[in-house]
Amino acid sequence: MNRNRTWGPRRPFSTIRAANAHFLGKSTENVKLALPEALKRELEALAEQSGQPLSDYLRGVLARQLLGEGHYRRWQAELARVRQEAGTHEQQ
Repeated sequence: MNRNRTWGPRRPFSTIRAANAHFLGKSTENVKLALPEALKRELEALAEQSGQPLSDYLRGVLARQLLGEGHYRRWQAELARVRQEAGTHEQQ
């Protein structure tokens, strides 16, 4: 692997699912969290404000904390590009 190359996918992803799988890996386990009610309500409100299901929002929070800010930003930039491209195709 050439470590001098800047990180990026070999080719752009065509779907959000493909980008998620690349940046986060495949979801193979169900994880149940026991949260205090106040924390759960706050997380649900934040997920709603971001227009995401709670599970997707939590996946992003965990990725940012556990995989690092740089990885998180590259993932989010790729998701934004895929969404924009999908929106462009819908408008045409």
